[in-house]
Amino acid sequence: MITSAASPVQPQPGPGYPRLHGPEVLVMAPTTMAEAEQLIEAVRCNRTIVINLSALPEAAGQRLVDYACGGMAAIDGQSHQLGLGVFLFTSGLTRVEAA
Repeated sequence: MITSAASPVQPQPGPGYPRLHGPEVLVMAPTTMAEAEQLIEAVRCNRTIVINLSALPEAAGQRLVDYACGGMAAIDGQSHQLGLGVFLFTSGLTRVEAA
């Protein structure tokens, strides 16, 4: 699990994550609901996350996305569906434009 940021201005990376030297995108293929909380914590640390739900049954994938979207609302993050079962989650600091 990723620990919360030490400072709201400059969050520090949690255990298991290297120090950032620029923008970072983490690609996840979650297999359990517990990974939704890790996703939210990673976005809280200003990481951009792409998840692929192909490893989960449809109902579990929908539940994970619903939970993660609720977490994004709580931390002022954003969520975008990129394709069937593929979602993008970002902090409020990241600008996302659809072309």
